[in-house]
Amino acid sequence: YDMASFQAQNAYICGLCQQSTPITHRIRDGSRGIKNRTVRYHLQLPTKNVKVCKQYFLGTFQISNGRASGALKKVTDGKEPGSDLRGKQVSVNKTDEGRLKILRDHISSFPSYESHYTRSHNPNRKYLPESLNIREMYNLYKNHCYTLNTQPLSESMYRKVFNFEFNLHFHQPHKDTCVKCDTFKMKLAIAEDEEEKRNIERMKEIHLRKANLAREKLDAAKEESKNNSNVYSFTFDLQKALAFPNLTCSIAYYKRNMYVYNLGCHQLADSSAFMYVWNEVEGSRGSQEVASCITEHV
Repeated sequence: YDMASFQAQNAYICGLCQQSTPITHRIRDGSRGIKNRTVRYHLQLPTKNVKVCKQYFLGTFQISNGRASGALKKVTDGKEPGSDLRGKQVSVNKTDEGRLKILRDHISSFPSYESHYTRSHNPNRKYLPESLNIREMYNLYKNHCYTLNTQPLSESMYRKVFNFEFNLHFHQPHKDTCVKCDTFKMKLAIAEDEEEKRNIERMKEIHLRKANLAREKLDAAKEESKNNSNVYSFTFDLQKALAFPNLTCSIAYYKRNMYVYNLGCHQLADSSAFMYVWNEVEGSRGSQEVASCITEHV
């Protein structure tokens, strides 16, 4: 009975069962139908077959009465014992793959962008415009399905596919906190050894002292530039990329916006600000572009 084929197992089982028509019928009270066949069960030994009862036969092969009866009925009807159909029925609740493909293609049709600040920490994460949300995307998806003359899937299914199959977010992350301070905070939270905690606290204190020293030097440069006209002190920073133009109409969500870069220079003496703006067609936001802006400013 050690056979890999389900159909071969059924054929072997049927070969050990002998069916015949009953010669006589016992008179009953009519609650049960008349038995139209008798089955004799056997087990095969090296020299002969031994007749056994039905329960012993089923227990020996570890099969159910339904499987044995079903195989015998097919043989009686002139059919093959049958293949294993377990797990091969299509679930009535299974979502159609064609409709799922339309849903996935719709989500992929929105232009997404990488983050300039968190690329090293989340290399596969991309961002959608801040003015967009899942509800708005689903409404656009329904309109898209109507144009294709197909029934849209539910909003819950849309959210499920969006959350579990796409690494997309709507808002650009803010990096206002210090990376080193956050690292020290996490290390302190998981540190168990007291000596290790003291070392982390000591390194954190050194870092904070360096930050305070940098702030003191910045304040000193500010005061010096105020008191001495020959000294010019300023700070500069590159603003996050700005999408242009900022449109909220539905068709704009499927188009890739042009990005504009802005380098801000802040004069310490009188708090005046200067902005140097260019778009991605004119240049990238690398060191050469930043150096050109600083040279122009000075």
